[in-house]
Amino acid sequence: EIFTRAHGRPARTFPVSMPLLRLDRIYVKNANASSPTALPLRNWRHLSDHAPLSAEIHL
Repeated sequence: EIFTRAHGRPARTFPVSMPLLRLDRIYVKNANASSPTALPLRNWRHLSDHAPLSAEIHL
């Protein structure tokens, strides 16, 4: 999972202090990924209760 590999911890994408399961992840195979980011939830709250993850994928 690229966020954990880059930052040493899973992304915080759900607005609770102790989530039971972390569901939001980005996996890559046969590609390189950089700049994984959890986008600010306030910009996406009308679409989901989870913040989206983004990353640059290099083939």
